[in-house]
Amino acid sequence: MPADFPLTMEGLTPAWLSEVLRAGGHLRDGRVTGVRAAPLGAGFGLLGALARLELEYDREEAGAPRSLIAKLPAPTEPVREVARQYRVYEREARFYREVAPAMAVSIPAAYFVGLDEETGDATLLLEDLAGARLGDQLDPPGPEAVNEIVDELAKLHAAWWDAGANAALGWVPYLAEPPWTFTPESFRGWWPTFLENFGHLASADLQAVAELMKQALPAVLERLSRPPVTLLHADYRLDNMFFGAAPGQAPVTIIDWQLASRGRGATDLAYFMSQSVPPAQRRATEMDVIRRYHARLEELGVRDYSFADCYEDYRLATLFCIIYPVSAGGGTLDLANDRGLALATAMAERCFAAILELESVKLIAG
Repeated sequence: MPADFPLTMEGLTPAWLSEVLRAGGHLRDGRVTGVRAAPLGAGFGLLGALARLELEYDREEAGAPRSLIAKLPAPTEPVREVARQYRVYEREARFYREVAPAMAVSIPAAYFVGLDEETGDATLLLEDLAGARLGDQLDPPGPEAVNEIVDELAKLHAAWWDAGANAALGWVPYLAEPPWTFTPESFRGWWPTFLENFGHLASADLQAVAELMKQALPAVLERLSRPPVTLLHADYRLDNMFFGAAPGQAPVTIIDWQLASRGRGATDLAYFMSQSVPPAQRRATEMDVIRRYHARLEELGVRDYSFADCYEDYRLATLFCIIYPVSAGGGTLDLANDRGLALATAMAERCFAAILELESVKLIAG
C-alpha cells in the first residue's frame, strides 16, 4: 500500500501543505495558494531530495511559515536503495517523532514527519533556519565557534548518557550493529577508487593504516559500542550546523539526523575535529578541546568516565573516521562538482593527518 503522504516534490501541493499546516496548528482560516521549490545541496552526494519551499497564502496569518525545508527520498531507485539499506530516512523520521521532543540541544522544528513503515521512505517538512549562518567545512571555525560546538555536543551526550539502558532509544543502532556493520565491506570497495582519485594524499604510512583497517573495522566498531554509550549525531560537521546571527537565535543548531546512532561520545568529537578543522588548528587546540568536552560532561552530571578513557576513545574514533574521506573520494561525493572535489580533498588531508599524528593505529595493532 502506498504511503498516505507525498514522496516526491511534485506531491507537495498547496492543498496538501494547507492540510498539514492546519493539522499542526500553524494555519487557521487561510490556505496555501502557491509553492515554489528551490533545490538545495545538488552535487554533494545527498541520499535524498532536499529543497526550500517558499509558500504563498491567500491571507496573512501569524505563525504561518513563509518557507520550509522539505526532505524526501532520492528521485532515483538505486540511491533510494542505498538509503534504505542504511535506514537513513527511517532514522531521521523516528528521531523527529520519538527523540526530538526530549532534545537538550537546538534542532530545527518539524512541521510534518511521514514514515512509510514498509519501505522506510520518509517525508519531512522542517523549519527553515533563514537568517542563521550555515557552517561550511571549507571555512574553518574560529575558537569561539569551536567552543560553542563542543559545548553543544557535550550537552547532547550528557542528556543521553548510558543510552544502552534507555528504552526510548531501543530502535537506534549501535555502531557495532547493522547498518554500520556494512561499513567494512563498503570500505574495502571504496579504497581502490579512492586511491585512483586521491592516491597522492595517502602516504605509505596512511596506506598501511588503511590496509589494516580493512580487517580491523569490525573490532573498532565493537569497541566504540561498549558502555558507556550515548546518542550520537554521527555526522557532526560544520555543514550540518547553523550559527545564530540575530538576537534570540540559538548559538548552534544541529541539522541532519539521518545517521543517529549509539556509541562512545568521543566519536562525534573526533569526527568534528578530523573533518572540519584544518590540521594546524587542530594540532594547536586539540588537547584543550578534548579537556573542554570532558569537563562539560562532568559539569552536566556524567560520572565514572575518566579523561584517560575519553582521550583513548577520541584516538580510536579518529581512526574509525578514515571511512569518511575514503567514502567521499571513493564514490559518494560528486567529484565533478568543484565544491565536492574541494571537500573530499580537505576531508582526506585533515583526517589522515589526525590519524598519523595521534598514532591511533597503535590502539589496534598487535
